[in-house]
Amino acid sequence: MLSALLLSPGLAGCLITEDLRFEEESDVPPVVLDVADTRTPIGSSFWVDFYSDTSTSTELKIDVLVRDENVEQDLWARWRVTTKTRMTPDFQPLPLPGDGVLKRDLQITVSQGDFREGECHRLELVVSGSFLDPEDPQRGKDPNLFDYTIKADDLGYASWWIWEGTGAGTTEDSKKAALLASCDAIEDLVLSGSTEMQP
Repeated sequence: MLSALLLSPGLAGCLITEDLRFEEESDVPPVVLDVADTRTPIGSSFWVDFYSDTSTSTELKIDVLVRDENVEQDLWARWRVTTKTRMTPDFQPLPLPGDGVLKRDLQITVSQGDFREGECHRLELVVSGSFLDPEDPQRGKDPNLFDYTIKADDLGYASWWIWEGTGAGTTEDSKKAALLASCDAIEDLVLSGSTEMQP
């Protein structure tokens, strides 16, 4: 009966056999970018002084931009401070709601307690729209799943090397050697070339 209706010349209409495809929204991973005139470029190394007698600092603030082509997608940022003996510490999550703009402002505030006196630290930042549920009390906050995403390649990454001390010009050579020894990767790090930076 159905075939008869489709083939009947008395019925107006047509049979569409073409395979229609609708373009899906591309899922481009987020990218972490420097803000203009930053004193802490992504990938750089710099000094902070939290523990000397003259220090008045209690925190370090770093500003970045997160560019995501999917402007309505909600993102999460996660950051942590690692050392040679503390490779998987707890991380701090920060929401980045989709608000229709291509570049979103993000500020990381790291407290003095995340730094050890006279040691080398690495500040790591990851951004994604497909982390495990941040509200999950176990998997969503598991330090071992810091950069784990449900979707492959849906991850933006940035890092900084941070030396705790008074600076290259005032730190004794023996303390510089101890500081370098506290890094988990030292091949391309040169203390004398690091930026003198106070939070």
